Amino acid sequence: MRRLGIEISDDAIEEAQLEGGAQVISLLQKQCPIAIELEIRPGLAIKNLKYQKLPMLKDLLAATESLKSNTLIAALAGD
Repeated sequence: MRRLGIEISDDAIEEAQLEGGAQVISLLQKQCPIAIELEIRPGLAIKNLKYQKLPMLKDLLAATESLKSNTLIAALAGD
């Protein structure tokens, strides 16, 4: 994983996840430079994604008519 110029190996993240949330937090705190001012708070977060630009959504919107008549899609949607 590489974000904001920080690289943390996927293996390190997976290993930390196996050990628990506290280990993931510790890994992030150790790897992030102080200048980033990383702050981790307990709880939940909601992020507003600009999902309209995602290719998958564009594909779904373009295929709306054909999806309406698909019984598998209707079943997945709870109809």
